[in-house]
Amino acid sequence: MAAIKRLENELQGLEFLTCQIRFAFWQIKEKQRKVFSKNMSVGRVRDQQKQFEEELQREKQNQQDEEFTQLERHENSILRQENDKLRLRTCRIRDAMRTPICSNYGGPAMLGEISLEKQQLRVENVLSSG
Repeated sequence: MAAIKRLENELQGLEFLTCQIRFAFWQIKEKQRKVFSKNMSVGRVRDQQKQFEEELQREKQNQQDEEFTQLERHENSILRQENDKLRLRTCRIRDAMRTPICSNYGGPAMLGEISLEKQQLRVENVLSSG
């Protein structure tokens, strides 16, 4: 009988130890869960912050690209206008050289009668009047 009583006491002690070990293991798991959860939420916040910063950087780059494109278009427009003016001026000079005008009476001149200096003056007059 004493042996049975002793075995029952040992069995109760082992059950108690088993319960304590399970509780301690559960507490460790719970702490790990909390730490893991905290780390995950911190990680999520970091990921969201990183995504936000990347999005801001992309928006900033897009804005800079758009400003550059607008400036480039404006400069191209100015260059086209200048090119058109030069083309028109060149056409006027060609027309003036094709049809020389007599400085005395304003009619067509004979090529032999006009000196190179007078022809140059006439071209300059056409350019200054246009």
